[in-house]
Amino acid sequence: MTQAPDRLDILIDQVARLTEGLTELRLSNEASHRASIEKFDRMWEAMQRQSQDIERVSKNIEHVSKNIEHVSQNIDQMSQNIDRMANEVTATARQQAQTIDRLTQQQAQTVDRLIQLLEAKGV
Repeated sequence: MTQAPDRLDILIDQVARLTEGLTELRLSNEASHRASIEKFDRMWEAMQRQSQDIERVSKNIEHVSKNIEHVSQNIDQMSQNIDRMANEVTATARQQAQTIDRLTQQQAQTVDRLIQLLEAKGV
């Protein structure tokens, strides 16, 4: 009968060890679960910050795009103005050249008449 209590003591000891192991496993699992939740929370917060950053960058890109479009329109308008002004300057230069040619011809004709008059008087 001494064997029975020894076996019972061994069985009680083994059950106690099993209970301790299960308790440690449960505590370990709970700690691991809490760590996973904390890690998930940090990841979620990081993703929310990244989402806000992406939204802010997207708005900045949209703003820059509008500015580029505005600048492009201004450049097109300036180019058209420069073309118009160049055409006006060219037209004015032609008119001035024609006026100078006409005045030069008139002056040459006047000089020719004066020379003819002077030659006729014998001067």
